[in-house]
Amino acid sequence: MMCIPIIYSIVCFPNLILNAMPDIINYKEEVKRLICDSYEPADMVSVEFKYTTKEIVCNLKKVLPDNAVDEHLIYEALQELNFEPKEESPLEFYWYFKRKNHS
Repeated sequence: MMCIPIIYSIVCFPNLILNAMPDIINYKEEVKRLICDSYEPADMVSVEFKYTTKEIVCNLKKVLPDNAVDEHLIYEALQELNFEPKEESPLEFYWYFKRKNHS
């Protein structure tokens, strides 16, 4: 019965098992950090950059693993950062960004 020692190890030494596991990166938090370090939501007057969700995914895949980000994750992260998609023409939406003022 090989599983008994494994179960015993997990129950009796959970810290040993947890410490042996590599850190798991929360990519939504990483995306939020990358965006909010330099940018904030903009309106139609203050917009400096505008991107679709797919464009943001493509840009972030240049620095993050391919499978780490998708449209759903980007949408959720931007919503949590108080960004709102803006409609420029019928069913054509963009996320508006402006640089943070680092004074």
